[in-house]
Amino acid sequence: MKSQKQFHDWIIKEPLGSGTYGNVFRCLNIKTNKSTAIKIINEESSALNETNIIKNLQGNEGIIRFFECGYELHGYCLVFELHIINLNQLRLNQPTLRFSSQTSFRLLFKMIKIVEYIHSKQIIHCDIKPDNFMISQDGDIILIDFGLSEHYQDFSYHQKSSICISQSTLMKEIYSN
Repeated sequence: MKSQKQFHDWIIKEPLGSGTYGNVFRCLNIKTNKSTAIKIINEESSALNETNIIKNLQGNEGIIRFFECGYELHGYCLVFELHIINLNQLRLNQPTLRFSSQTSFRLLFKMIKIVEYIHSKQIIHCDIKPDNFMISQDGDIILIDFGLSEHYQDFSYHQKSSICISQSTLMKEIYSN
């Protein structure tokens, strides 16, 4: 009998965070001994939507890398690469609790490129915030949490309004903190 929760080759370890539809845990691959993140989602429609969107976005360096998904007794599981620090945590680690103007513009440029990419795939993230941008080990920015994301049919209308909202929201978040 298993003493730990497990999803396929992944042993579920300590919690990393929680949200409206589920919880995120660090997990360990029993074959490779590599740590990753596993998101366990309670609501089926949200889980299937996120899976569909994240699969469509794979291959871009600014999008969280996805490994596998499926149902287990404890919910619908999505396994992702693990990143430890998000943009907000990085900001709080700065001596002044804020980024310099140069760093802010560099980060904003990278974030806008990621948002432009997902918009080119006719997807709107719907939850752009510093906590959903992780920092990779090599310093790149990675967008996570596509649980609220949506597909759009008539993208020409939504693209103009959502990019403006995304830019202003990002600037407000970066400079207000």
